[in-house]
Amino acid sequence: MGNNFSACGDLVPYILKLRTHYTTYLLADLGLTRPSKNEAFAYSLPTQVDTYTALIYNNNGVIYDSRNDAAKALEYANYGNALIDAGKYEEAQEYYRRAIEVHERAEPPSSDLLDGVYSCMSKSMLYLGRLDEADKWLTKAIAHHIYPLGLGYNFFVAETLFALGSLRMKQNNCHASEAWLPILTSLDMRMGMLGPNVRLVGVCQHHFGYIYHRDGNKTAAIDPLRLAVAVFRDPSQTQTGLLQHSMSKLAAVLEETGDRDEAARIREEIISISKDDERTGNIEPNDEKAWNAIVQVAYRCV
Repeated sequence: MGNNFSACGDLVPYILKLRTHYTTYLLADLGLTRPSKNEAFAYSLPTQVDTYTALIYNNNGVIYDSRNDAAKALEYANYGNALIDAGKYEEAQEYYRRAIEVHERAEPPSSDLLDGVYSCMSKSMLYLGRLDEADKWLTKAIAHHIYPLGLGYNFFVAETLFALGSLRMKQNNCHASEAWLPILTSLDMRMGMLGPNVRLVGVCQHHFGYIYHRDGNKTAAIDPLRLAVAVFRDPSQTQTGLLQHSMSKLAAVLEETGDRDEAARIREEIISISKDDERTGNIEPNDEKAWNAIVQVAYRCV
């Protein structure tokens, strides 16, 4: 299916309809209330349906299980994630709202799943520039995380904290330290789980460089930006514009700190690696705003 989001959209109503038919009629015909471990046939249909559901998109790596009481909410959230990747943020919010309604109605409320959907909703608001609403949903997400901070690494907590740091960077009334701490915690978790040379760590390093620079500490901004550039030089760990984004910021900081020669060399390299890509070939190497705009929305600093 790949990234054919239209096909995904066509498939979701079918999946939900098939699941309803399964739970309403097939199990009744078999004299069952729900699948049990000894009924292979009873498992076969939901497993097949859920395979298609998982193909739609699961950005957070959640393993889909049809026997989960919140299965339908997960279907809604998965489709919301697919819409986010397609840039359809407002449409995604409708599916996140449906997922939240299901989770909140559950007995007991499925708090371990609520935090993820709250976080997704907050990020969709963040991407639309609706910062106050993003703040509200992030607060709810953090309150519902079942893994207390400081008690081990958790991918979903790291995602939420990175979003919180990104939000604080965009709020003019927030001091740089309010962005620094959640991104530092996210970086620590990501490095503990994934190691230092992965994209999610690179974007944290870039954000650190941006925060230090915005706070007037130009010298401190250089090392994290160099680390981000080093990560993004690996083709398997970069996306459109990410490498040039960090290189452009690094060149600007170096120029401001007096190292104009290295800044000039970096900008020449930006031109060289961008010229054959129609998406980046016309962007000036020192146009930080344009480089920020071309990277994935989740990784933007402003």
